[in-house]
Amino acid sequence: RDVTWGRATWDLPLRDGRRVAMSVSGTTYLNDENFVVFVSASKFYAVWWALREFDRRGICEFEQMPNNRKYGCQDEIWARSNERPVPLADVSYHDGYGIGFIDGITRTLWLLYNGASSFPVKVHGAKAAHAMHSAIGDDRFDPVTVESLMLMEDPTRQHTCEILS
Repeated sequence: RDVTWGRATWDLPLRDGRRVAMSVSGTTYLNDENFVVFVSASKFYAVWWALREFDRRGICEFEQMPNNRKYGCQDEIWARSNERPVPLADVSYHDGYGIGFIDGITRTLWLLYNGASSFPVKVHGAKAAHAMHSAIGDDRFDPVTVESLMLMEDPTRQHTCEILS
């Protein structure tokens, strides 16, 4: 994780050895209510897939992801992510319903298909962030507010991606 100019950036490894960058930016409001939660890719997909009977927006069988209309030209976008980090997906989570997307289905499809084992998402509200972390989070990272990320000066703190490499 690197924090510069009101933006926290993570460097994520993919299955084939490539690395991509994602980021979240601070805004003028709600930084104390928006959380970054690292999720386990396999758990995230399983919960998302379980919703397919109720809400089919964006979800597809794993093998069909590159053919999904939402997949688009993501390879080109992610290839430039070191210069222009890709924003985190903005998701919701509820124990009884699961995952909902506000923004970022395509980014998530791409990360899943390309073998990110864990990745960060943005979640509004402490209750949702902690419930998501308990159910499908990467245990190496605790949920953290965007506000606290913007205030961090020590790049060696827990919320780095060094252990993901």
